[in-house]
Amino acid sequence: MEAEFYMTILTCLILGSLEGFQIVHVRKQQCLSINQKVIMSSCNGTSHNQQWLSTENGKFLHVKSGLCLSISNSSGGPFRPAVATPCAQAPRWTCHAQGGFLEVDNTSLFLKKQNRKVVVRKISKYLDSWMKLELNKEGRLVNESLCLKQAGLGTEVSVRI
Repeated sequence: MEAEFYMTILTCLILGSLEGFQIVHVRKQQCLSINQKVIMSSCNGTSHNQQWLSTENGKFLHVKSGLCLSISNSSGGPFRPAVATPCAQAPRWTCHAQGGFLEVDNTSLFLKKQNRKVVVRKISKYLDSWMKLELNKEGRLVNESLCLKQAGLGTEVSVRI
């Protein structure tokens, strides 16, 4: 298994660094993916379908499609499907550091895994926790909080264009 892990990392380095991170469901260890629809799938470090970026304005940008994580306008039932839309139409997301919960900004609608589907639903007893999985500077996969860290004064920030 360790050999598979290092082979995956080597493949990433050979193919070029993937630009983003994976959004992982903590309990099920599955990744948020876009393959025509927003779905959950087995995490694959080399899959461009699972690469996301956090935008400055609190949105999640899917690297491959250039679309942002959003919610369907349909309102049937207690939940709404997660969808990918142009970022101008996508909502901001609030990350709750305490539990790793993702909320559509100021709505009490939380991101939830429902089998392979991804939905948002009103606050309930059981919320799903999410984390970020990415390669660090040393080339190691690390789990981190999805909650954005604010850069302090004097912090160097590099922007890739």
